[in-house]
Amino acid sequence: MVLAEPNRKEYHHCFPRAYLRESGTESDESQINALANIAFISRVDNRTILHKAPSEYRSLMPSDISDIVDAALLPDSLFEDRWIDYLLERAALLAAEAQKLVA
Repeated sequence: MVLAEPNRKEYHHCFPRAYLRESGTESDESQINALANIAFISRVDNRTILHKAPSEYRSLMPSDISDIVDAALLPDSLFEDRWIDYLLERAALLAAEAQKLVA
């Protein structure tokens, strides 16, 4: 259906690739494409965020994002634009959640 297309889920880089490259952030492709930097969001939202820093696209989100943060296991460092802290913290959150599922 044509109407379903904008709601289609896509892989989203929480720290967008274009933002990391344009900001001169030191990171390689394996870091940028790490599972810890990926979330699923709608195609429309993904296109809106494209080059924005997380702190910038946060302003486009509802004021209360606690459900989003909890469901996607997003640490505060994401919206503080702290790339390496975010990557390490989210990887730890994902690993802890995976451990719960297999325990």
